[in-house]
Amino acid sequence: MMNPLVIEVLTRARELVRAGWEQGVSARDENGNVCGPLDARAATFCALGAIDRAADEVLGRPRTRGVGITADVVQLSVNAAAVLREEIEFQYGEVQVSSWNDFEARTVAEVAQAFADAIHTETFPPSRDGVGARV
Repeated sequence: MMNPLVIEVLTRARELVRAGWEQGVSARDENGNVCGPLDARAATFCALGAIDRAADEVLGRPRTRGVGITADVVQLSVNAAAVLREEIEFQYGEVQVSSWNDFEARTVAEVAQAFADAIHTETFPPSRDGVGARV
C-alpha cells in the first residue's frame, strides 16, 4: 500500500544524498566532522542518515543541536528504510542498507538511483500476480 509520507521521505533523502553523500558514518558537517543526521550542522549523509534527516524534516521537527530522535520520526524512518532495503535486496541481493551504502566501489549515482527506484516501486507497487513496477 502506497504511503505518501514514505515517498516524501525517500524523495527528500535522495536530494540530501545527491547534495552530499557519506560512507562509514551517518553524517558530517561542512568541515568534515562526524555528527548525527539530525544535527543542524549536518551537511552530508549516508543513505540511512539521509532517511533519518528527511523523516525529521517531513514531520516538521526544528533543527536544534543535541535534540534526540522522536518515536514518530523513528517509525517513519524505519518504514522508508524498509522500502529502500527491499529495492536494494531486489537489485543487488544485499539486505543491509548500511553495508550496501558503505561498499568501497559504491557510487553516489548508484545510491541516488536506488532511492529513485524505491520511490517508483512504492508509487507503483507490483500486483500480487507479479505484474507491476518491477519489470
